[in-house]
Amino acid sequence: MTLAIEYQVKVIIEAVKASISPAEAYNISIILPWFSEFLGRTNKDFVSADLLDLTAFCQERAKTRSERSMNRLIWSLRTAIQMLVNAELRTDNPALLLPFFAKTTTPPNYSIKRAEVDALIAWQRCRLQQTQGPRYPFELRGLVLVCLLAAGITVAELVGLDVADYSSNGVTAGRNGSRERLVRLDDLASAAASEWFEYRASIPAADESLFPASLPPWTRLGVKAVSHVVARIIEAGGPCYSHLTAGTLYRSMYAAIVEDGHGWNLAIGAGGRKTVPSVVRPAPSIEKLAVMVERFHPLGSCIPQARVDD
Repeated sequence: MTLAIEYQVKVIIEAVKASISPAEAYNISIILPWFSEFLGRTNKDFVSADLLDLTAFCQERAKTRSERSMNRLIWSLRTAIQMLVNAELRTDNPALLLPFFAKTTTPPNYSIKRAEVDALIAWQRCRLQQTQGPRYPFELRGLVLVCLLAAGITVAELVGLDVADYSSNGVTAGRNGSRERLVRLDDLASAAASEWFEYRASIPAADESLFPASLPPWTRLGVKAVSHVVARIIEAGGPCYSHLTAGTLYRSMYAAIVEDGHGWNLAIGAGGRKTVPSVVRPAPSIEKLAVMVERFHPLGSCIPQARVDD
């Protein structure tokens, strides 16, 4: 880094710290060395850099960064160069012409096959039967967590379960909230939960959590801990389950109800939701659209059949 660039970095950091915040100054202090190293290849600095230099730099960084991270980087570049403009070291801010990256959102996967989830549960059950000694409670807890997720209880609801939430009728999820509901379990899940409930009585936990930690002080398991346990089971199951996550196990309950032909209204009721989740469905064919127009449009019955067939 040349003396000129070091001076420009100092001006930018101090200006950002004084006019915006120390946190923003810290973020920009991370990005500026990357940009200065890039500009050093063409013997330029922050004052002489133009739009082409900024674009090339962003294209290079975009190879290893997400859209959200790139948008943050572009915002920091705009702020940094604007500080030079305010200090009258530049007359323009070409970073303002950099377009933000379009955020691509991955819709939740509600098309997971219930048979795959059932196969994972059966595999963990066989693994539990082959386990002996101190590892048995760990594998039992993992089986119960997977079963409860597949029954439609979210990870956030799992960590909030207390001993009082378990009964012979099932598990009360989301207690004292808008999504409170009784989740009934199948025979395998009910047997595993009953066995875990008996073992839980031997854990001297400080609270009434249904899933305390396995080591002192036996505090309530957190979201990350539950997700880690489930991810470990999925990884041990092999590549055939690698596409599963704690979220897909939970959403498989919705998929199973819809697959059975009961519709989304029943599915969202079983999951304690109030609205149908955002699901990407394939576009209907032209033939189906024609039938929909004929059936539901106010003037549909007046449309000649020949035009509908077209």
